[in-house]
Amino acid sequence: MEETANNNITTETTATTEVVKSEPVQESKEVSYSQEQFDKAVQSANSKGKNEILKELGISNVSEFKALKETYDTAIKEKETLESQVQSLSNKLSMQTLGVKEDLMDDFLVLAQKRVSDTVTLEQSFEEVAKAYPNMLKDTPKVDVKTGIEKKEGSKSENQYSEEMLKRYPFLKNNKKV
Repeated sequence: MEETANNNITTETTATTEVVKSEPVQESKEVSYSQEQFDKAVQSANSKGKNEILKELGISNVSEFKALKETYDTAIKEKETLESQVQSLSNKLSMQTLGVKEDLMDDFLVLAQKRVSDTVTLEQSFEEVAKAYPNMLKDTPKVDVKTGIEKKEGSKSENQYSEEMLKRYPFLKNNKKV
């Protein structure tokens, strides 16, 4: 490149101008390849790249890599299955600790999962559902329901009905209120 630039540069002296001559630049020869040679070169480069990557990973060939990948995929699936089983058993244990009835555990879990958020964990939602739906628990406290009023001391054992009541309901004359 310097030689081509020198072709255009002139040197001045006091009396004469001297032109520096250089040798002409040789043109590069174009090399042509056939499509087959090109394809082989690309395939060779790909193979070299694969082999370098496999060597970095400590694997000797592609079939060994495929076997390792299959083993890895199987291990990942087993891990996910085990994690879901652990979560399921953990949920069941938590529900049993709260005393949820066996036949209502699935419904209880669905209700609890709907209450889970960024601020509420699954354990907290179990307790919320247990408070909201105490009938889903085994040891639901029984409430005695009382109807009517309590008898006062000194009240007559026989009931007295008004005349108007006896006119409307004549059968009350013979019946005593229990």
